[in-house]
Amino acid sequence: MQRFPYVMAALAIFALAGCGKSADAKREDIVRCSGFSLALLNVRPGSPLEVSTDAALSKDGISARDTLPLGGAAQTYAGQMDPAKVTRLAQEGSASARDLINKNDAGGIADYLKGCVSTYRDLGS
Repeated sequence: MQRFPYVMAALAIFALAGCGKSADAKREDIVRCSGFSLALLNVRPGSPLEVSTDAALSKDGISARDTLPLGGAAQTYAGQMDPAKVTRLAQEGSASARDLINKNDAGGIADYLKGCVSTYRDLGS
């Protein structure tokens, strides 16, 4: 049963990777990613969770710098959406982050962020 969180993280990556998704669906993912990233601000800088997440990201050549444009892109896309939908998407992302933080799942956090960066790049932003 210990593999279940990793299976869920893998499924989240496939979902966020945008296989066959429309540009609108990818934009929604970016707004969701913004909520996820904001919730990560609750992780103490230099904590084992942050260090482990950064290490997992760097294995795939992704740095925290790669996630910085997500916030600006999310603001742009959110301006084109219904405010209630934006709120729902951001809350979904935040809930996903809180769940992974509570589980101390650095690998899951890294996988989610990798999916966000991949989606952002797919959009050509």
